[in-house]
Amino acid sequence: IVSLAPHLTELLFAGPFRAEINWRAAVEFLQLAWPAIRAAVPDARVTLLGGPGAQARAQGEAAFAQAGVVVLEQVEDVRPLLARAALTINPQCGLRGSSLKVLESLAAGRVCVSTIDGARGHRQHGFAGLVECAEVAAFARTIIALLRDPARRHAIEAPDAARLAACSWAACAQPLLQLVRTLLRAG
Repeated sequence: IVSLAPHLTELLFAGPFRAEINWRAAVEFLQLAWPAIRAAVPDARVTLLGGPGAQARAQGEAAFAQAGVVVLEQVEDVRPLLARAALTINPQCGLRGSSLKVLESLAAGRVCVSTIDGARGHRQHGFAGLVECAEVAAFARTIIALLRDPARRHAIEAPDAARLAACSWAACAQPLLQLVRTLLRAG
């Protein structure tokens, strides 16, 4: 998916709105960061892939009526959305597990701007393309800088195969498999 089109100004957030953490993340991003991003980069767009019922739910929230905001319910293949996105966002707070959307973005060669909570489970790997913000309001400054400096964005977005391999299902399952083997031998 990696493309080095410097003119890209589209952001992508993939998270079904039926999960309250995704809904709150989308609303907070649109309220706290999107107005500044849009003011600084007038042709910027954000696509929110919110799952079934997303458009109906978004209709009742003023934050989604802003210019440049597109809500999609579902797609067969997220790869075309990733290909046209300059970067992805993960503005989730209070996340308890690892977010697969972060790895999907990094594997596709897209920078992922995330909260520290949203980067949980991936921070220790040292991905150059995982850019963390302490709070959602800080996304504006970070995203504006990345959109205005495509050379910097491209320099950090290349997929890192070795780091991604450490996050693969095969690698992550090894401790569990070892435990199962130990328990089976014990008894």
